Amino acid sequence: MACRSCSATTNLLSQRSPASLRQFRPSRAARQLSSRRYYHPSPAHQAQDAKTTQPAPKFSSPAKPASLPKVPDDMSTSAMQAMLRKNLSGIGKSGTARQYAVYGATERLVEVLCKQAAYRIDPVLRKAGTVPETEGGEQLGEGEGIWFEKLGLQPTFSAWAQVSMLHLYLVVARLRGCDAEVFKSWESQLVDHFFHKAEARMGVEHEITSGMMRQRYLKDLFVQWRGLIMAYDEGVAKGDAVLASAVWRNLYKGSEDVDVTVVTGVVNFMRKTLAIQDKMEDESFLAALEGMGAADRLGERNLYQDILKLALEGSE
Repeated sequence: MACRSCSATTNLLSQRSPASLRQFRPSRAARQLSSRRYYHPSPAHQAQDAKTTQPAPKFSSPAKPASLPKVPDDMSTSAMQAMLRKNLSGIGKSGTARQYAVYGATERLVEVLCKQAAYRIDPVLRKAGTVPETEGGEQLGEGEGIWFEKLGLQPTFSAWAQVSMLHLYLVVARLRGCDAEVFKSWESQLVDHFFHKAEARMGVEHEITSGMMRQRYLKDLFVQWRGLIMAYDEGVAKGDAVLASAVWRNLYKGSEDVDVTVVTGVVNFMRKTLAIQDKMEDESFLAALEGMGAADRLGERNLYQDILKLALEGSE
């Protein structure tokens, strides 16, 4: 509360101020805030305020992210892998720096997984509005690789999404065996990155400019993702026949024209991948996931591509 001298001064100023200025008087809350912060109290009020004013809280400066380890020029490959496993062993447990590390590792991993059945739409055909379509009305792009050439998939958005989610499932299935915090952080980041990729592909390759339409498609895709997890989990638990049925329904849309041998090849790929991952220690598995991004940048084959090749050779 202001002293009498302060109040008298304020009243005098308001009386002498033009009417055009008095109409812009601040609100009650603003006047209260202003009187608390900017009025000049008398010495008696200063002494009273000194007794009742609470000290300002002290905040510690934010912790700096941990710096990346320096790699000597003469370090051997085995030593470098050991250092990588050591630094990845705690990823996802706690700390801002570790969360940033998980974000980067999962982003690079999703980039690799989404390349397995990548395709593109010819921009000339897209501009002319003459992009070919499948019997189901999907835009048909151009793609190459084992999923199109040997496993009979068409280069469409749905095929790309299903292959990407299949690989994503294989990663998440093994992450369940890791520490709970590691699983939670990795799984959520992987799913987020994948759906960002899906939305970007809708805009770039298919020119879906409506945000509302993209969100509707993403919602449908998320429902497919949840259903895919349940279907593949059931197949892994109950046997190859149930797993083959899940692959046929999700990957091949229940088409009666699908060759049984290609479905068998996908089932073999999933079984071999899960078995190999299950034998790996948690730290080694996380290091392998991180290493896929580096291998992709060098143009090398990744773990899943090698397993798929072996699985198809065994199913022929």
